[in-house]
Amino acid sequence: MGNEVDDAVDTEFKVLMKYRHENVIALLGYCAEGEERVAVYEYMPYGGFNMYVHKESLTWGKRLEICIDIASGLDFLHGGSKTGEVVIHRDIKSSNILLDADMKAKIADFGLCVRHPIDKQMVLLDHIAGTEAYRDPEYERTCQLSKECDIYSFGILLFEILLRGLAGQYLVPFIKRLHKEGKLDELVFESTKEVVVPQSLTIFRRIAIQCLHEKREERPTAREVIIQLKKAFEIQVSFHLFFYN
Repeated sequence: MGNEVDDAVDTEFKVLMKYRHENVIALLGYCAEGEERVAVYEYMPYGGFNMYVHKESLTWGKRLEICIDIASGLDFLHGGSKTGEVVIHRDIKSSNILLDADMKAKIADFGLCVRHPIDKQMVLLDHIAGTEAYRDPEYERTCQLSKECDIYSFGILLFEILLRGLAGQYLVPFIKRLHKEGKLDELVFESTKEVVVPQSLTIFRRIAIQCLHEKREERPTAREVIIQLKKAFEIQVSFHLFFYN
């Protein structure tokens, strides 16, 4: 177990020293001496996003901004960094998203991440890892890891954000049943703080359910998710600017 922890820590340090992006947690410095590991990260005063998912005070507009931040971080890791390398996080979930003083979201905890050349579609591993409630079922069956596994996990996180609740074993079957029955529009964001524009919700639900597609090749890329989330955000903001200013 000790060696596994050391390997995870070393992996995180190496990745964060190499990859810098506004939506990836910044490693300011680290020291490794013998068995000792000391790291200094940028200060994230709001902590984990999991502490805010359920709170009504976090408006729909702000939730969309946070989703765009996460998708932007994933787009960078999945090939936008121009390093010729793909970084698969392997444990995207609300507690691994940290919020800075401006509530900007940053992806954190890279101990389980896997890197591979950008020209490879996937890598075959000898064991699975990551949080069970967020894991891609195909990855669990085959041990074949690809960037689409992160997209699946992100899809679960999107539905958490919509429903203001953390993922559990029944979340995905519930969502997929509604989708199969043509009732996905029954999933709405309940808020007494603001008017949530139905079209914004529709765009959000559509891209979120695409992230959970059983076939990896049918899932959107992080960049495609960004485009749809920005549409949802612009519709929400435009409505409030028109009616409340």
